[in-house]
Amino acid sequence: MIIQALYERYEQLIRNPKSKISPMYSSMGKISFVLVISATGELLNIVDIREVDGKRRKASAINIPEQGSRSSGIKPFFLSDKPEYLLGYHAIANVANASATDTKKVVDARRKYEACVELHRDILHKVEDDGAKAILAFFSHWNIETVREHPKLQNFIDDLDKGLDCNMVFRLDEDTDGYLHEREAVKTCWIRYMESKKASSELIGQCLITGKAGEPIAQTHEIKIKGVRGAQSSGAALVSFNVDSFLSYGKKQSFNAPVSKTAAFGYTTALNHMLESDTNTITGIGDMTVVFWAGASPFGEDMERIVVNAFNQNRAIALENKATDQIMDVIKRVQQGKNLTEDMLSIKETPFYVLGLSPNMARISVRMFWQGHFGQMLENLNAHSADMDIAGLKDYRAETPPIYRIMEETRRVSIEGKKVGEGSPPGLGGAVLRAIVQGNAYPHALYMSIVNRIHVDGIVNQLRVGIIKAYWSRYARLNNNLQLEGALSVSINEESKDVGYRLGRAFAVLEKVQIESVGDNKLNATIKDKYFASAATRPLAVFTFLFKNLTNHHLKKMRSNGNGGLAVTYDILYQKILKGIYPIPTTLNQQEQGLFILGYYHQKQQLFTSKKQQAEPISIQEKDHQQSSNSEEA
Repeated sequence: MIIQALYERYEQLIRNPKSKISPMYSSMGKISFVLVISATGELLNIVDIREVDGKRRKASAINIPEQGSRSSGIKPFFLSDKPEYLLGYHAIANVANASATDTKKVVDARRKYEACVELHRDILHKVEDDGAKAILAFFSHWNIETVREHPKLQNFIDDLDKGLDCNMVFRLDEDTDGYLHEREAVKTCWIRYMESKKASSELIGQCLITGKAGEPIAQTHEIKIKGVRGAQSSGAALVSFNVDSFLSYGKKQSFNAPVSKTAAFGYTTALNHMLESDTNTITGIGDMTVVFWAGASPFGEDMERIVVNAFNQNRAIALENKATDQIMDVIKRVQQGKNLTEDMLSIKETPFYVLGLSPNMARISVRMFWQGHFGQMLENLNAHSADMDIAGLKDYRAETPPIYRIMEETRRVSIEGKKVGEGSPPGLGGAVLRAIVQGNAYPHALYMSIVNRIHVDGIVNQLRVGIIKAYWSRYARLNNNLQLEGALSVSINEESKDVGYRLGRAFAVLEKVQIESVGDNKLNATIKDKYFASAATRPLAVFTFLFKNLTNHHLKKMRSNGNGGLAVTYDILYQKILKGIYPIPTTLNQQEQGLFILGYYHQKQQLFTSKKQQAEPISIQEKDHQQSSNSEEA
């Protein structure tokens, strides 16, 4: 299913000339330098085509002849390769006095160059083309003994010695545009060469992906997947059979799951193409690299941009296509539950895919795959936004916190208020993504991570409370728990009968009484800093102690300060909130602890926010307070 969807993506891209997708027997490569040669094979110049990226330079991506994997041994590539293959280059400045290790490097460079020469003579020796003849002439008189002394290389010695991203291609001096491998005669001979190899395939059979019979089957999927964060820079395999226990009926490697060479090329090329695009990928969700793509549609690119932006708001992607207004109209109607026009239905029903990939040594693991429609994706994103919506956040449809921010809240907070430590395990981010994309329950581990983190550091902010509300909102909806669902509101719910929620509200009132009795600027800490975690787990003991030993003292102090009316107001509010739940429960379960936090946050928003600010809720970022000896006495 995954490979089939990727191959369909390749067919979709190959029909779009703007995609610049690699045709059969070519692939996208990272190229840094162009070797400009004359018709007689003389090296005239070296052109640096690296792109400036801040303070560094990075290789340019261009279409080159297909390159398979090269994990070990000597394997030259056609007309595009590293300098040790194309030039016999090595990083040993003094060969005469070189160590045994360095001497081996020189010998290896020679062997690689000789293999490269043999490959190009094998492919090009019968080609009647000036470019092909120039390449053969170049290899005929290039002197690898003095390669480091060649005048055209001197400006690039430092870069070549480092050996990073130094791949090269050729250009014939008379060709002002294009590279030598792009000349028609050269392309034709390359295709003919690859077709001859294809015809000698070990196995002819039916392709699992295309369904076509009589197709040469790929023994290995040569093109490796590049761009998955944490995977090998040289690429990793999505499909690989290297352990005997995975083999059957005496078949070797990928013959166990027959995919034609055409389909293997197509799906790997499409995936690599998307991994290079900001429009299609996001990272930062645990160890996953996530790829998004839409099926065939004139609005497909904008759909992809919209979804990627929804998951990755720290990197906005411009929406330049005129179709954007139409898509945004569909989004608004989906959010509002309005009917769609016939044209809008075609947008809504466009196939949409999400693929989550993680590194695994020389291979790539599939963490998740979702296949649905753009409309389903919108509905699930909208449901996530609504579940996360909480008083104090901005309009959730405009700025739902991305997953990386959700995962940040599971990390420990230092005394300086900075996020430290590793936080949640890598798999948790993927589980959250699956919940959002598929509309399933949020992972319980996320909920417990947030609750435990609040118990430890006492930080009760909008995002953490939004996560708690989202977890139980979705749980209630999926389990048809109408009573619980009704208790979970964006702002304070004074009608809620939930015990945990009401106890959280009551705790916020006690904290407010303490602050009003002393003054906010005179407190180093409040009762929350010492008793919040205990109150959320063992409320009977804590509330009894607080009201008897502290709150009565605070109320008396308010009366003596001339705030007797306010003291009465808070006392009545406290009694009203707790009415009907005596005796206070000894303990609260996991659900009630989360609702305690939600109730505390809602009540605090109401108590600590002025009427003017209530129209535009403020952020309540709780900071670590230093404990002082007078905090309880206050």
